[in-house]
Amino acid sequence: MAATGMSGAQPVVETRGLSREFRVDGRRVQALRDVSLTLSPGETLGIVGESGSGKSTLGRIIAGLDQQSSGQILHAGTDLASLGRAERRARLRSFQMIFQDPYASLNPRLSIGRQIHETLLAGGRRNRAENLAHAARLMERVGLPVEALARFPHEFSGGQRQRIAIARAISTGPSVIVADEPVSALDVTIREQIIALMEGLKDETAYLFISHDMAVVARICDRIAVMYLGQIMEIGTAAEVIGNPSHPYTRALLAAVPRIDRRRAGIPTSTQRPDYGIAGPLQALSPTHSVRLAAG
Repeated sequence: MAATGMSGAQPVVETRGLSREFRVDGRRVQALRDVSLTLSPGETLGIVGESGSGKSTLGRIIAGLDQQSSGQILHAGTDLASLGRAERRARLRSFQMIFQDPYASLNPRLSIGRQIHETLLAGGRRNRAENLAHAARLMERVGLPVEALARFPHEFSGGQRQRIAIARAISTGPSVIVADEPVSALDVTIREQIIALMEGLKDETAYLFISHDMAVVARICDRIAVMYLGQIMEIGTAAEVIGNPSHPYTRALLAAVPRIDRRRAGIPTSTQRPDYGIAGPLQALSPTHSVRLAAG
């Protein structure tokens, strides 16, 4: 079982037994293994783990950019696989992504205003003048001048491009934003600005915040799911996972956080790095905190 969300509201997204298998050079690679979780309206759920843990694969599947091998994804209680193609695509318009590299996610040949306009067009908003007025308001919200709409991606810094990517992601009023390592490529000062910006937008949508950085996840997320080799090792409120890390892998991730970042994020400085392994099913420690315990 997985720990449930923080609110009593129906989850905006729920995964049940989600698995993803690839074939690489004739070998079977299990990227996800029986991942079940919920994301409540207005909640930020952190997905944390090292490279290869399956966290980005999970985000891409939830956002509709990849397909699971088995399991279900429910949006507002409806299994997306049960819908026809048109209705499923309409549902997936409620999902947006923020990528690690904003430059790669922006079209270098189109102005910022044109790109936001086309995003709104895809969401069914056809009036160009209204879309550009909306884009101007978005620029103000993410701390950029309205004049930025006439410029092109190469004319901005990395931090400014990530602000643009956030503006485009929130432009359609999505119910879910999947943010995949959105600050890992930025320097410390710009990273702090982007984190503050995302914190200011948290109440408007639900975030799946994917990161390898436990300190960042501890600061911005309501709940945290720790992934290792495609499985959730531990999931619970940020206070539970940080204050009472119950799986050895969680403790290992916390031990790797630099001391100065630990203090800023409220992470204990005495965390040790023990051995760990994959074993039995998730078991509940509390209504909101579950851990995958060792077999035997």
